[in-house]
Order: sequence, then structure tokens, then C-alpha cells
Amino acid sequence: MDTKFNHLVELLNDKYSTSQLDAMLKDPNYLSIASINLGIPTDTFQKIVERCLEKPVISEESKTFIWGPETSIDLKAYVSGQEKGYAQGNDAGFGKGATVATIGILGILAAFAISKNK
Repeated sequence: MDTKFNHLVELLNDKYSTSQLDAMLKDPNYLSIASINLGIPTDTFQKIVERCLEKPVISEESKTFIWGPETSIDLKAYVSGQEKGYAQGNDAGFGKGATVATIGILGILAAFAISKNK
């Protein structure tokens, strides 16, 4: 199933733009019709579309072109920067979420402790 899942992700990324995938996700009729045509449950197809929006797949031909010897260093630097920025953005987002959650929990505990002392 994992191979089929990856193949569907690649197929959707090649065939549709991000805005089209987002529109698919918002239309339950499209999700149900597409899932019937693909022979998979609707919730599975929804997860595949969400995965496509979360982290698009670059085809092997694109990777070969980008990292080939005839490609400019500027393009290679741009792609590397995008990949590193994406990873750092995810890490920073997780760090912010964890920090805010910790501060929130400490605030709740402090309020609870103060209310118990009165």
C-alpha cells in the first residue's frame, strides 16, 4: 500500500497545482468521486491530497535537471536554500509551538496555585 500511496502522491503533484489540490480538499463531492475512481476510501484520498499540499514531491527528471552539470550554480543554490528554509521553518514552528504550550501550561498552573491559596 505504501508504494501505491507514494505513486498517487507523485501523480497528483505532477498533474495538479497547489491551488487545485487545495480546491479538491475543500470539495467533498470531488473527494468522494475521485476516491471511488481510484478504488480507495475517501478519507485515505483526503490524506493523500493533504500530504501533497504539505510536502510536494519533486520528480526524478526535475532532480536530474536541477543537480545536473549543465545547470547554473544560482539555481542549485536557490533550490538548496528552499529545502533548508523549509526544514528550518518546520523546526522553528515546532519550537514556537512547544514554547507557547509550555508558557500556557505554566500560566494555568500558576493561576490554579494562586486560586488555591485564597
